Amino acid sequence: MYITEVSIKRPVVAWVMSLILIIFGIFVFAELPVRELPDGIQPPVVQVQTEYKSASAEIVDEEITQKIEDVIGGAEGIKNIDSSSLSGRSRINIQFNTDIDLDDAANDIRERVSRVVDNLPSESSPPQILKQAAGFTTTMWVGLSSPTWSDLELGDYAERYLIDAFSSVPNVGRIRVGGLRELSVRVWIDPIKLGANNLTIQEEANKYRSILLIISIESHQYFENYTRAIR
Repeated sequence: MYITEVSIKRPVVAWVMSLILIIFGIFVFAELPVRELPDGIQPPVVQVQTEYKSASAEIVDEEITQKIEDVIGGAEGIKNIDSSSLSGRSRINIQFNTDIDLDDAANDIRERVSRVVDNLPSESSPPQILKQAAGFTTTMWVGLSSPTWSDLELGDYAERYLIDAFSSVPNVGRIRVGGLRELSVRVWIDPIKLGANNLTIQEEANKYRSILLIISIESHQYFENYTRAIR
């Protein structure tokens, strides 16, 4: 009765309070997140990502995606598995039933994937286990540009320094670098000359791999000196 009495005797106060509530409601409504499924019924989703640079989609599917799918298929509470094999990357989304805890599901998938890591190609990166909320993703893109650095130098700097710096920011789940330019060299082996020198294709591959390692170390030392010089 007090609010009604005040509203009748002092209508201006009632108008002011109503306007405050309306403005507050509009502000809160604009800040509400939009999700496909509300909290409590959205299914837990775990994603397994593996990079295999310079490998075709067929090789990625055969050497990585299928092997990981074989070991995670028996996990408890799986509702659906969706995988995609792209050039240089494998991605597997595992959707669980709503009664499965997301942390327990991620730990189960991580333990199962660890069994097959030794069977994956040595050139591939270790599989990443990511937890996701279905229907809701927050993403921020940061662009890099420089009047003096080339695209290769910018990409190398981002991978060496920015990824670690951004990963330490609270509530950051994953850092992904896109738009990188990478140099590649394709070597054609003459089987006749290979056999004449009593060499195998594996020996040649190991030789080129050691050469690339030396080049990588030298380029890293050059880049370190270059970044110190421009600071």
